[in-house]
Amino acid sequence: MVAAAAHAEEAPPPPESPRLALTYAAPPECPSETDFGERLAQRTRDRGVDGRILDLRRFEIRIATFPGGARADITAFDPGGRRTERRLDAATCAEAVDAAALVVALTLEEARSQPEALPPPPSPPPPIAPAQPPAISDRFSVSVAMLVVSGIAPQAVPAIGAGVRFARGNPGSLELLALAEFRYAPEAEIATPEGDARFTFTAGTAAVCAGGTPVAGGPWLGACGAVEAGTLAAGGSDTRSPRSTRNPWISAGPAASFEWPFARPLLLIGGVEALFPLRRDRFLLGETVVHEVPALSLRAEVGLGVRCF
Repeated sequence: MVAAAAHAEEAPPPPESPRLALTYAAPPECPSETDFGERLAQRTRDRGVDGRILDLRRFEIRIATFPGGARADITAFDPGGRRTERRLDAATCAEAVDAAALVVALTLEEARSQPEALPPPPSPPPPIAPAQPPAISDRFSVSVAMLVVSGIAPQAVPAIGAGVRFARGNPGSLELLALAEFRYAPEAEIATPEGDARFTFTAGTAAVCAGGTPVAGGPWLGACGAVEAGTLAAGGSDTRSPRSTRNPWISAGPAASFEWPFARPLLLIGGVEALFPLRRDRFLLGETVVHEVPALSLRAEVGLGVRCF
């Protein structure tokens, strides 16, 4: 390590040599390592140098003479271990040492003036892909079905239906289903002591459902609201003064529907309805009430559909 030269007590103290890792080699006739340290201290801007620089900077100074001049070889090692070499020629050995001290001082000043290296900023997180809206799909199918209808005759009667179904929504969550169906119950004949009564029912129904597929590959299930409108015709025979009538029919109420694509494009369809007739007619043969429309009329159906798209 280099150290500052001592001076007389009355003289101002010389600049303090910076403490740094230094290897110095020179012929005997050239300035010594102590002399080099004094020259280096005189060329720094202040008496202290950042300790981190001193700890991490290392210099090798080699002075050589040759006929007619001298040479200084300076090797500097930075904190990362990289080395920089410079060669200076001078007329005399003292000038070569002065030049070497100047190069080392400038190197230290430059390192001290540079801002402390900051760690690189963390890599930004990968961009988050925006959530894609659920895919919307449409499907349309036609169907035929067999029904059991109550409320239009004294007992439940069979009927047939033909309809169309249109659904729109996300197959994995919620879909809306609109359906329309034409229904016909063939003539149902009832024998009574007063004669025979016949009932025929023709109507159309419309429903809107909301539902989905609870289990992948399973049936579609939906809750619905349904409206049914048509006519209920009745007639008598084998009785005195037989008559016939055709009365309007309208009812509404909750329903449930299902679809199961068991073999595409074929669908198994079905549903149940609980309808409340808005008109409750009574049908008589003579003085006997043959049938009175009840407050609740039920429907149950099962059928086959074909998906068109």
